[in-house]
Parts: sequence; structure tokens; C-alpha cells
Amino acid sequence: MSKISDITAELRDTVQSLARLEKSSASLKSSRSFLLNQQALQKRHTSLEEKLELLTSQQQTDVVNYRLFSDTDEPMAITAVAKTLTDFQEWLTTIYDALKNGPKERDRRDAEAISTTRLSFAYSYAGSVGVVMTMPAEQLLIGETTLDKAVETIFKLAKAKNTEEVAAFAKTLGPATIRRMYRWVTDHLEAGVGADIEWRRNRNVKSSLLIQQPELKELQNTIGATSEETETTIEIPGVLIGADIDRRSFHLKIEGDEDITGTMSSLIGTKVTLELGKRYTATILRKTKTIYVTEKDEITNFLLKIV
Repeated sequence: MSKISDITAELRDTVQSLARLEKSSASLKSSRSFLLNQQALQKRHTSLEEKLELLTSQQQTDVVNYRLFSDTDEPMAITAVAKTLTDFQEWLTTIYDALKNGPKERDRRDAEAISTTRLSFAYSYAGSVGVVMTMPAEQLLIGETTLDKAVETIFKLAKAKNTEEVAAFAKTLGPATIRRMYRWVTDHLEAGVGADIEWRRNRNVKSSLLIQQPELKELQNTIGATSEETETTIEIPGVLIGADIDRRSFHLKIEGDEDITGTMSSLIGTKVTLELGKRYTATILRKTKTIYVTEKDEITNFLLKIV
């Protein structure tokens, strides 16, 4: 039997032949020769798909069917296809890396994660906007592989219904995975397309997702509204270079680091006399708000004590 690459090459050729046939004139389409050619190509296409399915099963290779669809008859922009597929690939890789190496604060992925999750183009659909991709599957004698978990996670995340669910995934996988998902959702919305994705292994559907524009918009809003707040108390030495008793604000210069500004306790400056330019040790309550769709945290500082 041919290798996977040989079969996918034949499938691409068959799809192109079907596409050329569809461009035939109306008079030719009514001819017997046209119908015979069309039936022969369709039969060949079905046979090749069955061969590919069998071979990928034998060689432990996963198959991903990714179809884009729109509610309009407008031709789909090539950027829509390219962006959404690229987003999907990078989102999957980031999740795999997070599961393997720990939560991802920043969008950096190691070479092993990129190699293991690499999707390869097989062929495009006949008469539809979509592609079929393949990827070697990790193999274990017992239990789920990291790749299995990554695949399941990407489909579960896309079906998240509220901020609590998104926040739970963010804690486990890190903010970088949520930002990747947000980018994937946003590009689908900007292109005006939905997605019908099916992940197959051993001739069985392992995971699937059908998501349309209203659901994508709801998911975008949910991700955008998801954040996490943490509180820490720190003691840090610095020079007080600014203080406003009425506005309850302060400005502390930290050697070798960024200055700290914020609000101070009402007790400071009334029962305690402050001197500008003097070195103090400050006790600060720091609140950090992580908004998952951005790479910047919102930090507020509250000066509890200064001595």
C-alpha cells in the first residue's frame, strides 16, 4: 500500500480534477461523459479517503478535519483560512507545552512541543472550504498521552460557558493558553466564519467541535471578562520622593528597580511625620489583577506602614 504522503498526493490531484470538472460549461455538465467522469472521480476520492483512514490507523497517525463555513455567499479571504489554521496550530502547541512543562505565563514554546504537535497538510475538501491534516500520535501502552490531553483540552476550552471555567483552565495552563484561544476566536469572528473540527484516531472520532458566529462571540466576551486577582504583602526599602496627604498618594524610589506609586493609609502623615528624600522601609499591600487577554497585569499598591 502507498505511504500516507503518496495517498494524500493522489487525493489532492483528485480534488483538483473535481474542481476543474465543476467549472465545465452547463452544456457539458448535462452530457453523459461528464457524469461518468464525475462519478469516477468521486468514487476514486472515496476510495482514497478510505485507504488514508486505514493507513493512518495502522501507522498511529491522527487525522484532523477542519472546515470553515460562512452564512454568506461571499468568497472566503485566504487570510481567513491562513490565520485560523495558524491560530489553531499554535494554540494546540501552547496547551501541550503547558501540560508537559507547567503553566505558561508567556507565549514561549519549546522545540519538542512544536515538533510533537506539528500538523501536516494532507489535502483540501472537494467543494468546501476546509483542509485535512495529519499528525503522528504519541503512543503509550496504558493511559492517556500528553497529546491526548492537549487535544481534549482544546475542545473543552472552546466549549467553556462562563468566566469560572476559563479561569480554572488559566490556573492550570497559564495565561498564554487563554490569549492563544482569544486570538483564534477573534480571527474567526473578524473573518465571519465558523468552524467544524473533527479529530480522528484509529478510524474513530476522538473529539469534535461545531462552533458558529454567535457562540464565538459569546466565547470572546467570556474570555475578555475573565481575570484573576492576587494579594501579597511586601516589605521594601526605598527613598520617599513624593507624598500627598490630601490625595493619600505616595511615590517611593527603589534602587535598581521600578519606582512604586499608589495609595497610602490614612494613618500615615497624621500620626507619622514623613520627610521627602529620606530612606524608609515600606510595608505595601500589592494587588495584582491578571487580565488573560493581555500580557500586562494591573497592579495597585497600598502603603500600610513606613518606618
